[in-house]
Amino acid sequence: MRIAIPYDYEKPVDIRREGIGVYVSLLVKALLDNIPDLEIEFWTYSYNRKNVILLFQDSFEKYPDRISVFDDACLRNNLLKKCIYVGNYAINKVCYKILYLLKCLFISDKKIRKLIKQQLKAFVLNLREKQLKKVIKKESRADVVYCFFVIFKMGLWFQCPKFVQVHDLFTFALKKKFEPYMLSLGSYNGMTANILGQYALDGAVFISSSDYIVREHCLPFIPNILPHQTAVIPFPPLIKDFGVKDILDEKSFKKKYKICGKYIALPSQNRPNKNWGVIFRALARLKKLGINLNFVTTGHVSDVKSDEKLVNDLGVSNLIIETGSLSSQELYALYKYADLVVVPTIIEGLGMSGQALEAMKVGTPVVHSKSLGIEESLHSAGLTMEKAHLNWFDLDDDEMLATKIQDVLKNPKIHATRQKVVLDAYLKFSWKDVAENYMRIFKKIKEC
Repeated sequence: MRIAIPYDYEKPVDIRREGIGVYVSLLVKALLDNIPDLEIEFWTYSYNRKNVILLFQDSFEKYPDRISVFDDACLRNNLLKKCIYVGNYAINKVCYKILYLLKCLFISDKKIRKLIKQQLKAFVLNLREKQLKKVIKKESRADVVYCFFVIFKMGLWFQCPKFVQVHDLFTFALKKKFEPYMLSLGSYNGMTANILGQYALDGAVFISSSDYIVREHCLPFIPNILPHQTAVIPFPPLIKDFGVKDILDEKSFKKKYKICGKYIALPSQNRPNKNWGVIFRALARLKKLGINLNFVTTGHVSDVKSDEKLVNDLGVSNLIIETGSLSSQELYALYKYADLVVVPTIIEGLGMSGQALEAMKVGTPVVHSKSLGIEESLHSAGLTMEKAHLNWFDLDDDEMLATKIQDVLKNPKIHATRQKVVLDAYLKFSWKDVAENYMRIFKKIKEC
């Protein structure tokens, strides 16, 4: 079997550190490792060719004869062969010079200049799409096409069966949360719904990791979708392999990042679904009791403006420490020396947060929110809320969270020991099983 995988971002994008990038790179590796007769063809625009190779570098090195990359520069009579770049877009030199002269000599209005620039980009992208469609028609031998991101429309250009990965549709299901954060949310959601609706009309199968995402995200928000066009394939947690050599000792690590005393760790980007506000309110409660805990994160409070205002209003901004990106060794140290990890998330695509599992991996106790879909996630791993012992608190209950934090601080070792069962349960998932489940669905649809 041969699988086509599009990577059709409309500008150069390196997603190696994004969760979706980690997922698809591990999936591709598992497919190639476990399905001997499988071949993969990647499809992208020429400006992203390098990023495709970087993301799947391990697989390219291990299976050079089973994977290939195609882009809009693959045909000899390439319309964009002699081109220059306008920002992230390429355009024929002669066309560009004529248009640029017209813009500069005859147009002074900034809004019109901006509009012309947008039209130039749209023109170039349209040119690339036409070119790539020609290459697909001539070169692709794919049996199925798999799109790992919901806004990828390139998959629609293939004639074979289509599969779309839907990890989540947060901006639809949590629209009110995301509206202040994404000014163009309406147009983004509209574009996404339109693309997904086209896939649904074309008979595509939408793959998610849980029944919850199918029921609450896919079926309500994807136009034209029918229940039989969904499939559930759970996958192992995306937890990091930490570098454990050359680890800073606790004193040196805390000195480097100016951490004083006990601290809560949460290495995560700040997004509306991450729900950091409940932690800040709990910190304020604890501060009134004389308990000063630092909140140490790799993200930025200011990424969600309401959180930035909240920490200032509560008077806890002095307790916030933002480290920025960390090496694997420093990330290990952040987890290891933390007194606990608090995960306040409203919802995660996987169900169980990766930060919680990474904390358990190094023996640090966790306090976790009763996030949406968490019960189904635990059930898929053979667990219940009671058996997981993750000090559950209600999403908006900062008083309960403050109490749970105090309970953990009294005897962290007991909590860490109880929680080991959660990590063990999630690690039972195998990427080999995931690969075989994907192939089972691919073959079933192909044969229909």
